[in-house]
Amino acid sequence: MVMDRGSLSDWRVLAEAIRRDPWGPAARTAETVAGRGEHYGVDALIAIRDLHARYGHIQEVIVQNFRAKANTPMAAWPEPTREDMLRTVAVARLLMPEINLQAPPNLSDPHYADLLDAGINDWGGISPLTPDFINPEKPWPHVDELRRRTEAKGFELRQRLPVYPEFAAQAATQSELLSQRIAQAAPAFRDSLTQMSGGAA
Repeated sequence: MVMDRGSLSDWRVLAEAIRRDPWGPAARTAETVAGRGEHYGVDALIAIRDLHARYGHIQEVIVQNFRAKANTPMAAWPEPTREDMLRTVAVARLLMPEINLQAPPNLSDPHYADLLDAGINDWGGISPLTPDFINPEKPWPHVDELRRRTEAKGFELRQRLPVYPEFAAQAATQSELLSQRIAQAAPAFRDSLTQMSGGAA
């Protein structure tokens, strides 16, 4: 997301940056911020969807709760309500049915399990060892509690690496070393590479 002093820059700037990127259509993360106005989230999500339709490179979309911070240009900006967040996630899922959709659980505590009903399939990076450095006032949920709430909604909590299995083969084309590291990382990645190459594990 291209930002300029708290406001969204022209999405054509982002598209042009992607087109000129020497890495080409490498797997990327896109993000929108819930709570920036009624139409902001939808406009950003449509732009992300259209970029992905053109380049096929968005491996995940993060719907992030806006958090007002002291001594910043948007310190007085209202934060999204629970309904705002759920609505933005639901619209993202409707616009992009096949995309990996992520939202941070700590910023929606104690109702974060509702995000699963709205459409997310990824909690993002949580850690029992480090805080959320951007929002240290909002601690991560305990992994056991996160697992309990996730399973109560009919899902399974699993670890993953930064690149999703379906993008492993694409990422591996960036360099031979990266290809070797990805293939060594996890069976899911080896399976993805095998399927793409037509070989045997």
